[in-house]
Amino acid sequence: MKAIILSAGRGTRMMPLTKNTPKCLLQLENGSSVLETQLDAIEKSGKVDEVILVLGYLAEQVEAKIAHYKNRLKIKVVYNPFYDSANNLMSLWCAHFEMDSDFVIINGDDIFHESVLNGLLTNKGEGIFVTIDKLPSYTEDDMKVKMEGKKIVFINKKIPQKEANGESVGMILVRGKKNIDGCAWAILRLVRQPESKGIFWLEAFNEMARNNFALTPFEISQDDWCEIDFHADLKILKKKVLKFGWDGFGESQ
Repeated sequence: MKAIILSAGRGTRMMPLTKNTPKCLLQLENGSSVLETQLDAIEKSGKVDEVILVLGYLAEQVEAKIAHYKNRLKIKVVYNPFYDSANNLMSLWCAHFEMDSDFVIINGDDIFHESVLNGLLTNKGEGIFVTIDKLPSYTEDDMKVKMEGKKIVFINKKIPQKEANGESVGMILVRGKKNIDGCAWAILRLVRQPESKGIFWLEAFNEMARNNFALTPFEISQDDWCEIDFHADLKILKKKVLKFGWDGFGESQ
């Protein structure tokens, strides 16, 4: 099992905090960075053999930060040279060469309780498992999901609120050779299109859904995760951190 973490972007919406610091290294109140909380959760799961870390913006800072994990986790860095001119589909393309076994993709700006990853990885059979939560209402910036029956058929911010059945957390588990090969095929198909530089990585899974791959939702509580897109998200995160009591996050090393 591999974990592919997409952490190449500049995090421009978090300026000026990200002017000299990549978003994945923003410090949380326990002294750990966003990335360290992810790596600690991965380590605690005991189910991941290797982390594929896709970097771009200020990559050397991230590489220095993860040095103390070398005896704890197998981490391979993949560099995305297009981080400043393309959306994160290109980060996933840079990592598609590593898709030779079951893997989980994680947004580089996701903070999550360790139970989220543990729960997702309990899905043992072949399949594509999309982590979602359900909210009373959704904003234009939420990455919404649309379902038909028990399957997800579309993931996009532009889904009308009345058609939204949940929000994508930005964490997807892919199990089984057919699905692994299908994911790589979808990525390659999309990057050949002229508009690919502006596409989110989740569009690869829309492409799979359009070609009869089943996307199964894995629902979690909205209280067990947070993504850091805007400064206001840091305030929300602090409230969730207090609820966790930091039990879900590893201590800084």
